[in-house]
Amino acid sequence: SVTDVARAIDRLDAKFLASSMVRVAPNYSLLPAPEDPEATLDITPDQIERILDVAAASYDFVIVDVERMLDAVAVKALDKADVIFPVMEMMVPFIRDAKRLLRTFHALGYSEQKIRVIVNRYEKRGEVRLADLEKTLGVKTFRTIPNSFSDVAESINFGVSILKAHPRSSVSRALQDLAADLAEQHELTDSGWVQRLER
Repeated sequence: SVTDVARAIDRLDAKFLASSMVRVAPNYSLLPAPEDPEATLDITPDQIERILDVAAASYDFVIVDVERMLDAVAVKALDKADVIFPVMEMMVPFIRDAKRLLRTFHALGYSEQKIRVIVNRYEKRGEVRLADLEKTLGVKTFRTIPNSFSDVAESINFGVSILKAHPRSSVSRALQDLAADLAEQHELTDSGWVQRLER
């Protein structure tokens, strides 16, 4: 887990990091959180910075999933991020939470270009309109992921990527579009990485 790597930070290099990760797909590896959440309390901002530096030198993309309750370690990861994707749903509690989070990002000095809001479980005919959400948050939505609860739930319950379980799902298409957009923005010359990731 990330905690185990942090404890052995003096030994950390690209080979050590690769051997510590779980290979989910041919081009996708995961460094999991520890089973005991309390174990993460021992990780320091300097350790997470070192882990991210080694990961960034070894992989095309590094994705860090952080809790909404930000501590010093999470802030260090966000500081180093090229882009931050707050993921939210279009319900009042989530909107309030997103507004507080965006204020925190502003206080931390993050530019508007660094923050790209993603709306999950989006429904065009929902009670809250996208235009109203954007007016409330003061930012444009970067992407929307459609609501397809049954497909996503089945994917999670069976531990299978939704791209494999339901390749024609609206969620799969939205995720593919997002991945392709990010690849283009980062000017990757290898346009086949999305297809390899799916396989």
